[in-house]
Parts: sequence; structure tokens; C-alpha cells
Amino acid sequence: MAKDTNSIPIEVKTTVTSITVTVSSVEEALEFVDKYAGQASISVESRYVKPPSTAFDGLFKVLLKRLKESPKGLDASEVCIVLGVESPKAVGRKTYAIRRRLEALGVDFDGVIQRIRQGNGSLWLAGPLIDDAIEALGD
Repeated sequence: MAKDTNSIPIEVKTTVTSITVTVSSVEEALEFVDKYAGQASISVESRYVKPPSTAFDGLFKVLLKRLKESPKGLDASEVCIVLGVESPKAVGRKTYAIRRRLEALGVDFDGVIQRIRQGNGSLWLAGPLIDDAIEALGD
């Protein structure tokens, strides 16, 4: 098994004391738990953060290119069509995924897409970092 480079904090509690032990691999964590099982209450917390999926990069690029080509912006219904969803709530879920993916690439989402409230909906406009985002998503 490959060594895990993330540190793994382990909290150990007895009736008298509480300590936190940090190990550097899954193997070390398993050894520690085996050694002290039954002697203390042990909980293991992983700090591993799953990287954002690249599965929708193509779809994100289509949206960004449409925004770039639309100087007057896109309304929420047009964004729904581009993203292939039926409701603005579903757009919100995709927006979260887009935000996470762009952050992972070092591009500030708020500089890429600007949204202006219009009554019950919103208008989506290209921000000053739209070209950076398109380039970061690659081919």
C-alpha cells in the first residue's frame, strides 16, 4: 500500500485525559488503533479532501464560451439550457461544481462569472477572468 502523504490526527480519550496524536500514514494509524484498542476511546479523522471532478470541464467550457460570446449576458433559462438542467436550483448545484473546479485551477470564480439579480431570476455575464478560466480548463 502506498504511503499517504496527508497527516492523520487521532484523538485518544480516556476517563482522565484526552490527547491528539498525528501520524503520517494510514499504516501508522492502523498500528496505533490496533495497539490501543480496548484501552481508550479512539477516533480517526482524515484530512483528505477529494479534488473536484474534471468530468464536467467540457460543459463548463461551453458555458464560459457562450458567456464570452454574449455581451448582453445570458438569463437563467439560457444557462439552464447550456448546462442541460431543468431548473435554476440545478444550476446552483452545477455552479458549486464550477466554483470548486476553478478554485482548484487557481482561478477566482467571482472574476469569471458575474451574476446580476433581475426580479426572480438572474443575468449571467462574463467577468474579466473568463479567458483565464477557459485556458485553465484546457482542451
